[in-house]
Amino acid sequence: MPLPVGWLTVGAEWVHLDPWMYIGRNLPTTFTYRRLVQAEHVRNPEGVPVGAKVLVEKPLGYPAGPDYYEVLVHAKAGLRERVTIGVQARFAAKGENELGRPVEIEDPADAGRRTPSGDAPEYLLHARLAGEVLIGEFVLSSVPLELRSGAVVDAIRVLNRGYEAGKILRDLQFSPYVSVQLRHDFRR
Repeated sequence: MPLPVGWLTVGAEWVHLDPWMYIGRNLPTTFTYRRLVQAEHVRNPEGVPVGAKVLVEKPLGYPAGPDYYEVLVHAKAGLRERVTIGVQARFAAKGENELGRPVEIEDPADAGRRTPSGDAPEYLLHARLAGEVLIGEFVLSSVPLELRSGAVVDAIRVLNRGYEAGKILRDLQFSPYVSVQLRHDFRR
């Protein structure tokens, strides 16, 4: 949305994944995303070289997996083409049901699970404030570039961390940065 001194973007996201999403009678063996690292020294449990190590393996779909609920709201504003500020707030709940756990179809307790499931689901509150300023523009080997500097502040609170009732994690993070980017007019 254009403003007299810049622009504003506002958004919201809501996600609800049931505890049995991606799982069931069979573990996810098809339609998966897999990232490997080629390595000659990697061996399977029997000690036979396999030549690759799996870094990530998960089914296609929402990255948090099953048994997850999230509400996210965010806003970002650009002021006079030099300053960008943003704010974001997220509430999430992660139940105890994980990928790799087959659901007992005949078990009424499994059939009746609701998100977030378990005796002590994790609850997350996450607030973020970010700011960035354009320091300057220059050309290097006929490539137009921008030099930007900014910072991100994250405040995080997790209740029932690791699914342990009452265990709380509080974290405050400050992340300053400097970046070199392709200039806007060159990216068109």
